[in-house]
Amino acid sequence: PGANHIALRHPEWISQDIEGDKADADGWLWLDPGLLETRNYIVDIVVELVENYPIDGVFLDELRYPDVGGRFGYNPLALERYRAETGARGVPDPLDAQWQAWRREQLTATLAAVSAEVKKRHPEMVVSVAAYADGVAPKTLEGFRHSLPYVEALQDWPEWGRLRLADWICLRNFQDEQTQRKAFDDWNAFAASQAGESKLWVAVAGYRNWAIDVFRQVQRAR
Repeated sequence: PGANHIALRHPEWISQDIEGDKADADGWLWLDPGLLETRNYIVDIVVELVENYPIDGVFLDELRYPDVGGRFGYNPLALERYRAETGARGVPDPLDAQWQAWRREQLTATLAAVSAEVKKRHPEMVVSVAAYADGVAPKTLEGFRHSLPYVEALQDWPEWGRLRLADWICLRNFQDEQTQRKAFDDWNAFAASQAGESKLWVAVAGYRNWAIDVFRQVQRAR
């Protein structure tokens, strides 16, 4: 990356897992959502875009933690903030319920902050966000609380829809039609039942399907 890259200018904002590793399994670095500096940085970028460019909307992709068992979010400064706000002590387990809930709240707060700043300037501008869909699709909201998006990526996107923090929720439903057809349909059905006040559109995985299978998924998702 260039010398002005945010990871070089503010390495203290980079997230890390419980063992101190900063790169995920694919070698990516993530800004830690548990830092107010991260939230403000994202909001400032969006505000710059909506104030200076003729765009119709903004789309927040990858507003989540790396999906590796909830192991990320252990930035030392984020941990300090978590302890100060909750009274917790020590280093929490990745599956600690309070720690998981706090990290989910950071993602929700970031989306809420972005949406508020956009709508303040351009009420008609569209705010959309990617909702992670992987693993076994739930049938109920209680089932969702045991799903990979909720437990590992730490997204509570049904709550985003209920609060209409985004005009559109984009279901990132990247399933292989040949081996995951049922999962694709089940995630669509669940998302449609939980979109709340937001509208829903489905993203399909053109990169991992034959063209005819992409067509079939698009047809069923309509």
